[in-house]
Amino acid sequence: MTTKFASRRAVLQGVGVGALGLAGAALLGCGGGSGTTPAPASASPTGPTVANIDLDEYGVPAQRNPKRGGILRRLMSAQEDIWDPHLSLTQAGVRWEEIGNQAVHLVPDASKLVPELVEKWETPGDGTQIIMHTRKDVNWHNRPPTNGRKFVADDLAFNINRIAGLLNPGSELFQRRSSLPNLIRADAIDDATVRVRLTEPSSGFMTGLADYRNNIASRDFIEKSLADFRDITKLVGTGPWMYDSWDLKIGATLRPAPGNWQVGKPFLDGIKMIQYADRLAYQAAYAKGDLDMFELPSKVERASLSKLTDNYREEKWDTGSWWHFRFNCARPVFADPRVRRAIFLVIDYKTILDSINGPGYWQWTGPLGGFAESIPPAEVAKLPGYNPATREADRKTAVDLMTAAGFAKGNISFKILPSSNVSSSSPFEAMIRAIDDLKQVWPAMTITSDPVPDNPAFTQRQVISDFDMISYSIGGYGDPVSEAEAHYSSTGSRNYGKYRNANVDAAIGKASRELDRAKRKTILLDVQKTLLEEMPIIRYNSTVGVVWYGKQVKGAEKYGIATNSGGYDTSFNLKNVWFDK
Repeated sequence: MTTKFASRRAVLQGVGVGALGLAGAALLGCGGGSGTTPAPASASPTGPTVANIDLDEYGVPAQRNPKRGGILRRLMSAQEDIWDPHLSLTQAGVRWEEIGNQAVHLVPDASKLVPELVEKWETPGDGTQIIMHTRKDVNWHNRPPTNGRKFVADDLAFNINRIAGLLNPGSELFQRRSSLPNLIRADAIDDATVRVRLTEPSSGFMTGLADYRNNIASRDFIEKSLADFRDITKLVGTGPWMYDSWDLKIGATLRPAPGNWQVGKPFLDGIKMIQYADRLAYQAAYAKGDLDMFELPSKVERASLSKLTDNYREEKWDTGSWWHFRFNCARPVFADPRVRRAIFLVIDYKTILDSINGPGYWQWTGPLGGFAESIPPAEVAKLPGYNPATREADRKTAVDLMTAAGFAKGNISFKILPSSNVSSSSPFEAMIRAIDDLKQVWPAMTITSDPVPDNPAFTQRQVISDFDMISYSIGGYGDPVSEAEAHYSSTGSRNYGKYRNANVDAAIGKASRELDRAKRKTILLDVQKTLLEEMPIIRYNSTVGVVWYGKQVKGAEKYGIATNSGGYDTSFNLKNVWFDK
């Protein structure tokens, strides 16, 4: 394997039903549930042997002899969505990690790409073609309209073109199109081979394809059963799980998919998700032993739970999701980069993060985070605006910048759109604390909260850039060029703030073509310096994912990804988990 870095019907096939009701992004822990106590080992639900196909790649020694059986019980914390993996921001991506597969995926430390539905690939010639060879032993789930047919190269080619927005004129709806840069088209040469043609070499195309939200859906499902994206129990994948039931008020159940190509997986007999009235009820259930895992415990919850139970093992990792305030640079109030940087210099990020998450449960990030090409967290911590030791000097600089921009008293007016309207949520609390910091320096500044009723409403406003400023947490990409292109390029698919800088565009393009990693790093470090000065997005926290597992849960070690591809790699679907004492 060589890796280098119109019609109404056509519209529907490209976009999906309910495009205006795009799902809101949720953070890690979008699943949920509870169930019965772990059952003893039982006969294999999917094959005669327990295969250790990829345990080592997730850091789990093969000699640990995983056992079969049991129902894993977890929280139902998901929200309603149109379960289209190529349109949803996060929700559908999480669910498709359970029922589907990616073409390729990153190992947990993000050091390499490994095969999944694509068995091997090569980049011949001048780098403008990638030849992918698909697995021949994969079948779709035995549900209409695929009815258990073989996964073929045409499925993969169709998905690549759709993710990139090539099948639909409303390509802005495909918010991860930037994850597949320079694509001309993907075509199936035969049932097991796809040829990808690029306008120029791309150092990040295959890593972009590994984005956990770029799961592969069957072509005939999209073309024939598009409305069924509304019903999660009708989804057809190639992965280890199938949904049997789904009710947001009650919970959901998953069972192993018969004949899964990953022979012997999953080890569990099922997953049960249970809905709780609130987080206190959720805590009580875990403390009583009614759940096998507790997801995203807050600082307060960790302190409380540790007094109620000793049955926990904590997993922590850098998820690659990042907290930020995004400016709409097309709005007059934020057109001047001096105003944006002045606001950045005033906010006390460390106090916000220590208050919400607790020390040790967050990590600094600059304009790009989690990559070898990023400014390291330790260096970010020393920079003006981030460094608590320079707070007073930074605020003086901020006043000077605002004055130079024509607002000596900070007499500007704007609204902040939080991704959640729940006052205890991190985006909302961060917004309130930021407003307090800004008002301390500029009492004449008029800032109001601008919440929306639900995640789909937030997503829609973000997509069409209907905001002044946003408080949000967003999942990252697996490749720094893809990340930079998506958020900072003038044509980036996630450049919701309409940032424009021709020099940045040119540098990102140059980095995309540069296959020498050291040279690419130099280019991207220069880009980050520009972004720190112009500050289109205030990125300040690379989220630390936290899950508490009961000690009976095995196989979930090294749960997440250590770079900006989100915290959900294929271990998230719990196919590698088993129960033991």
